Amino acid sequence: MTNAFTHIKNSRWFYPILLIGSVLAVYFPILGNDFLYYWDDQWVGMNTGFGYKPFWFHLASMLLHAANALLVYICIFRLLELSRRIVVEPRKLVAFFTALIFAVHPFNVESVAWMSASKVLVYSFFYLLATYTFLNYCRFAHRHCEGESPKQSIPPLRTEEGSGVRNRLLRSARNDAKTKWYY
Repeated sequence: MTNAFTHIKNSRWFYPILLIGSVLAVYFPILGNDFLYYWDDQWVGMNTGFGYKPFWFHLASMLLHAANALLVYICIFRLLELSRRIVVEPRKLVAFFTALIFAVHPFNVESVAWMSASKVLVYSFFYLLATYTFLNYCRFAHRHCEGESPKQSIPPLRTEEGSGVRNRLLRSARNDAKTKWYY
């Protein structure tokens, strides 16, 4: 039994599955919520694909939040990998607990439970995806990437909110040839 658990625990999917399971367990009660009328009605009116059934909207929010938590796990793991200061197993634990805190912390409840705040989940998803892309660029830049950063083609970084971050990422990517901070 111990060998089987050790084998499962050492699998690369153990922590991501545990993380997604934690998100689903914590946010499962929102599936029974109704809309907050005078708040969510505009969002529902604009997105009538599900009709006026709140279950589907809450399920989409919960799954998007699980995807965000998974992206936090992956980005933290990649950052620790790029730093090369922590060996492999503690990297997984640090990334898991960081993503778990992000996933179940009460400051995310509003954006997951309210339809009118679900734009935060969408923006966070693309922002974390852009961060992941940038970290992959830093990891593989010395092999096949030259010139501009791939951040120019990431849509959320072209928005007003993301422009300051985009400019810093582009500046950092242009200076990579000089600093090589990711080695």
